Amino acid sequence: MPREFTRAQRLSARALRVFATMTYSELRDPRLSGVQFTHVAFSSDLSVCRVWYLPGSADGETTAASLKAASGYMRKRLGESFRLRRQPELRFVLDESVARGEALEGLIEDAVRRDQAARK
Repeated sequence: MPREFTRAQRLSARALRVFATMTYSELRDPRLSGVQFTHVAFSSDLSVCRVWYLPGSADGETTAASLKAASGYMRKRLGESFRLRRQPELRFVLDESVARGEALEGLIEDAVRRDQAARK
């Protein structure tokens, strides 16, 4: 019977918890305070790990630079946690889903207002 989830999907779920714990308790960079990791995805061969994040107290560029600086340590800890032969390359991606959601919400509210004004 085939497995319901691939190994990459199972590792992604675990990696999300590892990254969240790591930024909360191990990384001491104040520029990373409040960073939230929203999604993690491994490539099928587990050589690349994409990590989507929402910036915390700092702006997106500062957070990106801080994550890049901490990526060596994070990569090492991820490899230790999963006991992988090769440690995956970490690629951090700014999660723009919240901004897109807010923009869509604004468009919907505007359309509802125009519809209500047209009915009067």
